Amino acid sequence: MLVPEPFHFGVSGDNRKEWEKLRNCVYGQRILMMAKESVEITPRPMVTNETYESCWAKNSPADVNAVSPVMRTRLTLLPLAECLEPTGGYLDVIEEDILRLAQLKSWVHPSNDMAKEIYQGQTMFADLAAFHIASNLVAADYLLGERLKPKLRALIRSEIEWRIFKPFRERIESGAPLTHDLLSTLSQSSSSVVTVRGTGSELKKMTMKAKITLVDRSTGEVVLKDSVSSTATLGAVSAYFAQTQSDRHGSERLAMLLADRVAARVQLYFLNSGS
Repeated sequence: MLVPEPFHFGVSGDNRKEWEKLRNCVYGQRILMMAKESVEITPRPMVTNETYESCWAKNSPADVNAVSPVMRTRLTLLPLAECLEPTGGYLDVIEEDILRLAQLKSWVHPSNDMAKEIYQGQTMFADLAAFHIASNLVAADYLLGERLKPKLRALIRSEIEWRIFKPFRERIESGAPLTHDLLSTLSQSSSSVVTVRGTGSELKKMTMKAKITLVDRSTGEVVLKDSVSSTATLGAVSAYFAQTQSDRHGSERLAMLLADRVAARVQLYFLNSGS
């Protein structure tokens, strides 16, 4: 199902000619500035097993949703910064982040594991949150290559194997029937100013909409067609990192909320149809 060799979009960090071009332009300088800002946050935001347990205790994913986007932004920025300026200044943080991710009992969003079956090791499933983390680790391994310790690179591969590839292969190769296809499109819009009590303010209103189509594989019939939407209001921030983080956090929060609503809508369909 996959090509035999590692594959990634872009060039690895040892291609200095290409990375020097980026380092000397405005985009490279912005990445470097955002990376610096991301490691200056104290304490350094990181999802832990305790964060998961707190979400279930409160019956709310708020704690994970508050930390996860900041953590993933740092996981994205630091390998890029090390490619732009290969001084080794961020390697210790990158290594620590990878080791702490490997200590998590689950990478799956707690809302998708309310029975704690994945967290407790009773079953395995990979959702969008798990794939986000995996993609960050794959990018770090590809971009930094031999600058990462051999044991750390082996750890990345073993973690992705049992958390991502193994459940995916088991699902595909199990022979269990696939009865329906779910098609979806996601759109997002923003408005820059929200009026509060007659006064203009620099708040951003973000709206996200998901259109879904459920198709019966046996007949080709469209059995469900619907849409769900949600909005979020983002506060005014000045720093580049904070602006990017605010937008990304808002998008991810809305995407996860819509994913839950789409799952509930599809589940309701099957309950009502007796499937």
